[in-house]
Amino acid sequence: MPRMLINVIDHRDGDQQPRGEIIQPYMVYGYEEPGRKYADFCALFNNWIGWSQHGDPPEIIGFFGYRKYMVFDPIKGATSAHAPNWWQCNRNAFDEYRVWLALWDGGEIKRLLAQYDILQAQHYPLGPKMSICEDFAVSRSKHDEELLYNAACAYFAKVHTVHKIYPYLFITRWSVFDRMMREIEPLRQELHGKCVGVDSRDEEYKKRPMAYVMERVYSLWLENSGLSIKEMPFLHCWEMHA
Repeated sequence: MPRMLINVIDHRDGDQQPRGEIIQPYMVYGYEEPGRKYADFCALFNNWIGWSQHGDPPEIIGFFGYRKYMVFDPIKGATSAHAPNWWQCNRNAFDEYRVWLALWDGGEIKRLLAQYDILQAQHYPLGPKMSICEDFAVSRSKHDEELLYNAACAYFAKVHTVHKIYPYLFITRWSVFDRMMREIEPLRQELHGKCVGVDSRDEEYKKRPMAYVMERVYSLWLENSGLSIKEMPFLHCWEMHA
């Protein structure tokens, strides 16, 4: 049986995902590499570095957010959210799902990964007239978008034709995750310390610009990867306190 690890990225001292056979909370406090401005991306980075250095990584690895999950079991009372195949639910239903995951052996994940390279939370569509970089310039920072676009063009064949944002909520084999991290690391290093949101009106973006930048980098990588992707329902619970 493949060994599996799903990390639920969190920054709070309580109210965490119960540990289970395949799932556990992963705490990000702000002092981890590659730095506070990366926020959730620190979990990806440190899983990659840690398992690569110490050996014997899990065969299957994944990442959720503390209030953002993929759906593998029906959620009571879930309603549609602000994108196709995005769902939202109340706190009680979300807690029931978290307990279910703690008791689950992940059998469906293993079956799906026998058919696909990566299980990915449903993307957010930008529409055919708005590329991922153009949207970034409008919604986050024109300054940082120019840096991202110019750097990304040297790494990816498709940049201005990518019209989807993929949250880095995914499950895949370690070999795919390792490939992804190795391939985006030079681009991350090139952008490190340069994307700071000097022209942004978004205060949340200014606190952690590289978290948003790396989500766009991940989306560009995935669209250029050639992998077979199984998009899964994406669940939000906004009643979870930050």
